[in-house]
Amino acid sequence: MVIEPEAEQQCHLGLWLQGEGRLQYGDDAAFYQQLLARHAHLHALAREAKALYDAGDGERAEQKGVELERENQALMALLQG
Repeated sequence: MVIEPEAEQQCHLGLWLQGEGRLQYGDDAAFYQQLLARHAHLHALAREAKALYDAGDGERAEQKGVELERENQALMALLQG
């Protein structure tokens, strides 16, 4: 569940952000909004990569995949920091 419509609210991280994550980080609005934005961006990148792949543009889809991995690492660093 990554590229489906509204996957951001239904994936494991999205559910955590709406529940426990909101309880832990909701008081720090700027930080919490940054988490939500990065999470949404991950899903957007995945959708873009899939659309490129489906259109036969494997090279650009792979580039999006690299961008997706960088964004995922940035989100994980934010959560771990």
